Amino acid sequence: MHEIQDTYFTNKADLKSYDIQLGEATSQVQTSLSELRAKLEQVEKLSLTQNGMPNREGL
Repeated sequence: MHEIQDTYFTNKADLKSYDIQLGEATSQVQTSLSELRAKLEQVEKLSLTQNGMPNREGL
């Protein structure tokens, strides 16, 4: 990502290509966040062990 930004700000970049790469990176981040939210929801629904930690069963 930093290389993409450097290329953009040094005016060597094809702006259309930059927009495509930025869109791909944004999509990957959104997918990762969605997966993380889903896992958090699963953990919140699990029963707790005696020490207060969620059971690992079901993950």
